[in-house]
Amino acid sequence: MAEPTLNAFTTGSEIPTICVTSGLLNVCSEEELAFVIGHELGHYICGHVRCHSLVRYLSDALLFTPAWLAAPAIRPIIMSWSRYSELSADRAGLLACKDFDTASRVYLKLAGCPVQKADLANPQRILAEQSIQYADQLGKRSLWARLCHQTKHAFAASHPRAVERFAALDEWRDLGFYDDLAEATPAERILIAQSVGTDYLKNALDMAVVEAAADYAEQELGKPRKESLRLLRKAFLHGGSLQGTSLDEIVYAELAVEERKDGDCEYTLALFLLRGRDNPVKVTLPVDYTADRDFAPDEIRGQFLKTRRKQLKVLVYKPQN
Repeated sequence: MAEPTLNAFTTGSEIPTICVTSGLLNVCSEEELAFVIGHELGHYICGHVRCHSLVRYLSDALLFTPAWLAAPAIRPIIMSWSRYSELSADRAGLLACKDFDTASRVYLKLAGCPVQKADLANPQRILAEQSIQYADQLGKRSLWARLCHQTKHAFAASHPRAVERFAALDEWRDLGFYDDLAEATPAERILIAQSVGTDYLKNALDMAVVEAAADYAEQELGKPRKESLRLLRKAFLHGGSLQGTSLDEIVYAELAVEERKDGDCEYTLALFLLRGRDNPVKVTLPVDYTADRDFAPDEIRGQFLKTRRKQLKVLVYKPQN
């Protein structure tokens, strides 16, 4: 596609066609194009193509028809989904190019970094530093300035910022998902995909539980967060064991969900740790997950309805005998 701008997109839901502009072809290496094409194939595999067409149609309708009156409520939701779809497709891009430096260079080039600078040896360091600087600068702004900044992005941006895409992909890699998929056989990849499930609320809660435990392991036990995330994800979500690992002092984990009077639920994680004693020591951690009973994961909501209780306990981890 003869176009000087740096862009690529997928069209056609039945017979997909990937279009890459000449501008992007001119600045990307073959490895970088593998990330770009893998990203676009990710959109197709995830079923985003039809939804992207709907997003563009609704966005135009909200701006140029009387429906614009509903724009303040609807448009941010539409654009938010669009940005999240880009993060999902980035994962497919990384699996295609198999190199995080390559993905990082694409982010730099799409963000307008001169090609000669985007070819530096450590693009990950550049983006990591920019992510920290971006967060620091945003934090120094007034509340009103931050609100205006985020509101403008929520209404107008179909893609996340380059530093946001880098941070999201880096976190996904740190959690071990990339290594699991890259090293798995085709049959194992199907099982991994099935383990994620379709209950997105449960997926979000699962990751919040893993991150709460990893934060504790880093801050109180002195364990590297990256390693802890991988170990805890496999143990908590896939029935693996922590025995024989750097976190083998964790012998049991339980999630407590309590419905408060205002209807919201409070989620807390109890870790039981062996510290040179016969009986495990219990540590209670808050879980960064907010949802009322009606928007809790299906399993938890079903237990609330079945038991009629205001507090539930869910087994998260128990070593296999």
